[in-house]
Amino acid sequence: MVGFPYGIPCATNNLDRDGTTEFGPGGSARFDGKLNGAQNDDEESMIGGCFHAPLNNVLVGGTLNWQGAGTWEPLSVCIDWLDGKHYANECKVTRVAGEANQFELVNCHDLTPKIKCE
Repeated sequence: MVGFPYGIPCATNNLDRDGTTEFGPGGSARFDGKLNGAQNDDEESMIGGCFHAPLNNVLVGGTLNWQGAGTWEPLSVCIDWLDGKHYANECKVTRVAGEANQFELVNCHDLTPKIKCE
């Protein structure tokens, strides 16, 4: 796309639900704009500019910033698409050198034949 030769950028807001723990050892979290299966404005707001972003069903990279107390070591990020027609995408996560709480999404690829993250 003109002006974005490496893909359309988007940014989320803080992905944090009050009173719950989304990120813990061996855990996973899903952010899809829904709460208990129904559309929810607060959930959509957390996703920020990435909610319904025109990413052309491709994830090419990005960064994560941990802003919580303590430490966190993410392993991967998986993105799937609302249309249910395109393959889910996964990126591995590596710590940015010299940054305790910043991570880079690397080795992004589709998860053929999976269309949903597990």
